[in-house]
Amino acid sequence: MLCSLSWAAGAGMAQSKCGSLPDGEIIGRTYTNKELGLSYTFPASLTTDSSTNLPKDKNGNGRLLLVLWKTPPDFDKPSITAMSDDPSKYADQTAVGYLHRIENTAKKYNPPAKVIASGQVYELSGIKFYRVDYQFQEPIEVFNTAITGQVGGCELTFQFVARTRKEIETFVESINTVRIGSQKP
Repeated sequence: MLCSLSWAAGAGMAQSKCGSLPDGEIIGRTYTNKELGLSYTFPASLTTDSSTNLPKDKNGNGRLLLVLWKTPPDFDKPSITAMSDDPSKYADQTAVGYLHRIENTAKKYNPPAKVIASGQVYELSGIKFYRVDYQFQEPIEVFNTAITGQVGGCELTFQFVARTRKEIETFVESINTVRIGSQKP
């Protein structure tokens, strides 16, 4: 999978609203998803491959919404990924519970990630999100940050990957351009 977060298996077979969100559109450097009321102007140093359909998880509970690559890429993971998931499929349906799932997934990799900081509140467009920072040291050293919160009944997560902490912070600062609100006619 393109991102370091793997979706867990869901109990039901029906596709959730979070798994059936539309792709959204990119005009210039701005991604818009009208269903979520989300707009994000991403850094000029990043690009997306708009010719590729982004996958949904196999159980229909979530999906990748946006995948951005550094130009030129310096490793085989995207720099920024935005994804949705259905929090109702989990025992702890809170954003904090989802944050802990991200942490636990990172710790289960071989070799495991080292959690640097967790549970930091991150306000995004007036909504409380939560941030976790972690680092993989092998096979190459990379820093990761996930910022997650709930929008329109879906868990919305931004995942960042970079070689340095400074670059991670630049990517994180870019989501300060995110606007969440009703964009439906």
